[in-house]
Amino acid sequence: METYLSNRFNDILYNDQTSILYHIVKPATSEMVEDDFKSMLIKWKAFAFKTPAKFFLIDTCKMQFAVSPDLQVWITEQITAPVIAEKRVNKICFVMPEEFVSKISMNQYIEEADRVSLDTQVKYVSDRAKAEEWLK
Repeated sequence: METYLSNRFNDILYNDQTSILYHIVKPATSEMVEDDFKSMLIKWKAFAFKTPAKFFLIDTCKMQFAVSPDLQVWITEQITAPVIAEKRVNKICFVMPEEFVSKISMNQYIEEADRVSLDTQVKYVSDRAKAEEWLK
């Protein structure tokens, strides 16, 4: 597993054996402002294009940043849609907590992501091991 980025807000890793690009969001996201969040996702998108990943595992279990409705639209238009348009990603799995402060806003994001992911399978689970198993 290769670490592409590790900072206080997130880790971005790639496993070339499984073709999974990991995006692990950390609790320090509670200290983010919107520009920090956008920057984090722009960096993730760059790695999504850089790697030959066929699967994305996005772990938001520890995310403490609340995503506004306007930001959800930005994520869909600027991050999700361009990555999915590449048509090389087969599956995306979101790991989300059962009970979580940002769950409501993440659920709204899910609706937006589902709208643009017609050819890509998307699943939402509460455990990273289950996500890895589904992505295989």
